[in-house]
This record gives sequence, structure tokens and C-alpha cells, in this order.
Amino acid sequence: WLLALDLAGKVVVDAGANCGVYSYWMSKAVGPSGKTIAFEPQQECVDHLKRVKTKFRLRNLVIVPKGLSSYAGTATMARDKPKSVGASLERVGNRSDGECEHLQVEVETLDAYFSNSRLPSLIKCDVEGHELAVFKGGQELLSRSHPDLLFECHRKEAIQGALFSFLENLGYSG
Repeated sequence: WLLALDLAGKVVVDAGANCGVYSYWMSKAVGPSGKTIAFEPQQECVDHLKRVKTKFRLRNLVIVPKGLSSYAGTATMARDKPKSVGASLERVGNRSDGECEHLQVEVETLDAYFSNSRLPSLIKCDVEGHELAVFKGGQELLSRSHPDLLFECHRKEAIQGALFSFLENLGYSG
């Protein structure tokens, strides 16, 4: 689906970039005149993204070493191990301290980040249950420019319905 979109020259967002699988393909899709902005708060993943950017000469890849949320500041992230694909700002209280590592990470909002720059045409968001907070932090952007969205929704969030209700109120369907 992603590669079938006409993204040449556009700005796209990879929220929860982890090690950059989507960032790589998004960079290829937007081409040299476009821009891929990868948000990732885990330092080991940021280091890996930098190596991917260099190795594959992804000059259009911007790496932002922060997470996204509904507010700007710091947040606690829980993860099982470095570069964990299950690292989450949502699941901090669900495990005992002995089962996972807690990190203080910087977070930003989509609205603040894009307040003075080109708006994205596509947002891919895979942030382990924190998707609603990310979209709430981008409510103005989503209302104004209505970018395409590709996001993960866990069963719990789907059953609760808040994420889909929020997006439907902004004119999204899917």
C-alpha cells in the first residue's frame, strides 16, 4: 500500500521508526526532493538509523531522537531490552521493575514539530499502544492537512474505540 502511493517530493513521517525498515522504504518513495522524518526515542535505534542513513545514502532522511505524544517534555518508556520493538510509553505500569528497563525520553507533538514547516502527506505510526496520544498531539495538523495514516492498533485499543472515534471526528474513515 505504502509503495503504491504517489509520495515523490512529499514529506512523510515514521513515528516509532525503531531500526528503520519503514524509514528506508519511505525515503525511497519520496525521492531526492522529498523528506522522511523518523521519530525514535531509543538511542540504540537512533544510532542504527544513522548507520542506515549513511550506508544507503538516504540524504532525505531526518532522524529526530524523540518520541511523539500529546504533549512536549519527558516521558517514561518501558522496554524489555535495547532496541525493543515492544518499547512503549503506555505500558510502563504493566510490568514489575525487575522485568523491564525504564528510560526517560524526550517527547514532542506533531503540531509543534510541524508548526513552521511543510506538512506531511503520510504518517506511519507504530508506537505500541500510544497511537491515540500521538494523533491527539497532531490534532491541528490532522484537521488541517488530512495526511494519509498507516498505524498499528492493538486489539485492546480497537475494542475501546477511542482511537477510531477520534479519527472519525476529524473526517477519517478506514
